Amino acid sequence: MSLCGMSADDGDHDTMDERARSVTHLGTMLRCYMAMEQVSMRKLGPDIGISAATLHRVCSGYALDADTLLKIINWMQRSRNG
Repeated sequence: MSLCGMSADDGDHDTMDERARSVTHLGTMLRCYMAMEQVSMRKLGPDIGISAATLHRVCSGYALDADTLLKIINWMQRSRNG
């Protein structure tokens, strides 16, 4: 199954590989959201509580810190509920 270029993979991966895939999938989900909602990184970043530059790094697959991840998760919950 594929959604915006993401596919389910049931194979076993080592921890680092799985983390890298998770960050890549998160970036893909955020890019899909921006495309569907026609919103820019400059607009979405502050809505999440991060800078546009940080959002760009996440969307590009770079590692993120726990604080950034929590802000993204909280934003996802807010957007889903509101």
